[in-house]
Amino acid sequence: PISTHYFMPRKAKKKTAKRKVVSQKPRKMQSRPVWALFFLTLAALVGVAIFDYNSNQFNATDPADTNLVGPFGSHVGFFGFHYIGTAVFLVPLYLLWIGVRFLVQQRPRKRITVGLLSIFSLCCASGLAAMLGGVEEAGESIFRDQLSNGYGVVAGDWLASRFLQPIIGPFGSLLVLMMGLVITSVIVFTDNLGRLLDWMQSSYHSFLENRAESKEAKQQRKAEAI
Repeated sequence: PISTHYFMPRKAKKKTAKRKVVSQKPRKMQSRPVWALFFLTLAALVGVAIFDYNSNQFNATDPADTNLVGPFGSHVGFFGFHYIGTAVFLVPLYLLWIGVRFLVQQRPRKRITVGLLSIFSLCCASGLAAMLGGVEEAGESIFRDQLSNGYGVVAGDWLASRFLQPIIGPFGSLLVLMMGLVITSVIVFTDNLGRLLDWMQSSYHSFLENRAESKEAKQQRKAEAI
């Protein structure tokens, strides 16, 4: 008997649809030019107010003692120098960078992170300033017309002297505050730490190569002169 399985129709194999690999780009927040202009303008006002401030301007009745930014500038200078000391000079820089962040596209919650870390960075800078000296040292410095109670005043003195030093001592406080300032500044001012390190390394290597080439050129000129 002839087997009938040769004449039976074969079942068609089901074709499996190939899945396409779709690369999804990380979602970014759109540019906010109005907010960017606001922070850039605020950075300019705060910068001029701080650099033009002296202690006679706060609640001054003499027009000659008024700040270039008016009462707003005198209040910014007084409260800035009173609460965070010499670290107030970093405020315009952080405001400027926040304005740049609003001008370009950013990852979600990146701008909020930058704002919060900027405040923490200012506190670390104020703590470092407080460890440089108190009222006597500040009274003999170039900031004697701005400072009211030492380099770090309220925030820096509390963070360094009252909170950290009783726990980890002067050296530990200095190290922790310095690392906090460096780490937060890196996160605030760059989006990719690895790319920044690669750029610094390539810049250093190119500097060494250019220096070596300049030495060889000098030696050649000396040999030709002889």
